Amino acid sequence: MKIFDKIKKLGEKGIVLPLVLSYSLVFTAQITGLAEYASHTQRLVQSQQNQMTSFYLAEAAAEKTVAAVRLYIAQNGISPSSSVLTTLSAAPNISSSGASYTTASVASFGSGGWTSKTLSSGDYSGLSASTQTVNIVASATDNKGGVTHNTTVSQTLEVQLIPIFQFGVFYQEDLEIQPGATMTFAGPVHTNGNLYVGVDSSTSSLSFQSSITAYGTILHARKGPGTLGTGAVNIEDSSGTYQNMYLGSGAGQGWLDSGHSSWATMSQTRWGGNVLNAAQDVKKLTLPLPSTTDYHTLIERRVSGESSQLQAEKMDYKANVRIIDGSILDQNGTTIELRYCSGGGTYNSSNNTCPGSQTVVNPVSTAQFYNFREGKTVKATDIDIAKLNSSPSFTALVNANNGVVVYFSDSRSSGSSTYQDSVRIINGSQLPTKGLTVASENPMFVKGSFNTTSKQPSGLVSDAFNILSGNWSDTNSTNTGLSGKTATATTINTTVITGNTDTTSGQYNGGFENIHRMHENWSGVNLTYSGSVIVLYNSTKATGNWVYGGNYYTAPNRIWSYDTSLSGGTTSIPGFPSVFNVAKAGYEAT
Repeated sequence: MKIFDKIKKLGEKGIVLPLVLSYSLVFTAQITGLAEYASHTQRLVQSQQNQMTSFYLAEAAAEKTVAAVRLYIAQNGISPSSSVLTTLSAAPNISSSGASYTTASVASFGSGGWTSKTLSSGDYSGLSASTQTVNIVASATDNKGGVTHNTTVSQTLEVQLIPIFQFGVFYQEDLEIQPGATMTFAGPVHTNGNLYVGVDSSTSSLSFQSSITAYGTILHARKGPGTLGTGAVNIEDSSGTYQNMYLGSGAGQGWLDSGHSSWATMSQTRWGGNVLNAAQDVKKLTLPLPSTTDYHTLIERRVSGESSQLQAEKMDYKANVRIIDGSILDQNGTTIELRYCSGGGTYNSSNNTCPGSQTVVNPVSTAQFYNFREGKTVKATDIDIAKLNSSPSFTALVNANNGVVVYFSDSRSSGSSTYQDSVRIINGSQLPTKGLTVASENPMFVKGSFNTTSKQPSGLVSDAFNILSGNWSDTNSTNTGLSGKTATATTINTTVITGNTDTTSGQYNGGFENIHRMHENWSGVNLTYSGSVIVLYNSTKATGNWVYGGNYYTAPNRIWSYDTSLSGGTTSIPGFPSVFNVAKAGYEAT
């Protein structure tokens, strides 16, 4: 028995040892595997970290260049040159990151230079523009932990120069549209400020038939005094169906504007991208002028020593005819003789006579009438378009140019509390072929229908834009209570660039619906307007507050529309500016 027990104990020892050795081998293999797994995981994590680092660094360099290009255009009002573009594309300093740029941010213009096309995407799809592409490439490498990863980010920008008249309504500052009567307007609407919309009644409506973009907020509210009515504000969606800004009276409904908690997403859903503001990254559209330049400078008289950039944009430098303090000049300051003889005889400028029984025809004359809004007597220089069209000197300018620009500036009554210098256009139903733009740093008046026969490209640019019907009488201008100042139906086809006054807490500026200043009893009378309305600055000459009724005016039946011939790139208005937009046109990361 004792021998058996000894043999049993020896057998147990022989079995246990191999088992122990087997388990040791298994444990060793598992530990080795775990170590390999941990090492692989570490390399994978390091690779992912390096990938993310290189990607974010490359994207940062590209985005820095995108922002620099946008800022340069906004501040300087010009597209950067190739040398400036190289400076703008310098990569950020990453010396302390442990990574490096294999290709620092590089920006270059696309081939072909500036090209004209219709924009097919983006905030201003459908408008025509001159475009220039900028290609931006940045590559970064991170090799920490012995794992190398390189990422290249490529972005394409499209610098767009859009003729400003393609917008049905364009405001540099806040845009207020709050009519009392029903109003419908077509054409794209843009403001570089905030948009305040609504109607001043519960039975009227305001309708927009095109896209709306605002750099600021879009609000169903008044900026100034008073409250709005509950009338509908309808905006067409991407399929052309009106959608009301008012959602209903339930919880989370009300007016869908920038104050709504779900504005950013619900506005996209409701209007299909047809209503955009800062929440959807709408950018400010800028004129080709430095950011420190007051846009009123566009219409001001030239000053010696002005930069080439100002000279390229100011209307005075673009003019074929310049009427300065009563003198009629060309670009070089040489006198232009617009007078002529009624029968075609030779006009004698030395003694202002014509041969035989012929009479002197002068397209430029003077008149006076009273303006209750300004509380001043207007000293008007009248430009008779019908007579101007027959002037041999002017006809020569028409034939030699692709549209004519006339510039007016009069400072002879400057500082007067009694008189105000202005320009008035009369007999303007038929314009010269190829188009006419009249620009003035003074207030402008148009009497009677304008550009209604053989419609031509046309622009009227001024400190303030005033409409007088064909029934206007200078003699009756001082009558109180609108006595003897009943308007007749008037049609105007033109694009207007004008100034306005600011709305304050106690004073409404009249809004877009009253941007055309009137001085007659228009009640029940049609004012038909077709074109585009652009407000770029505050008026500096005609600063009187908007007042309704009394001695001032009553509103017409507004039959206003956007002139669709202004879109599509086939129309050009003499001397008119364009605005810059910078859009992302492509992105790739490899």
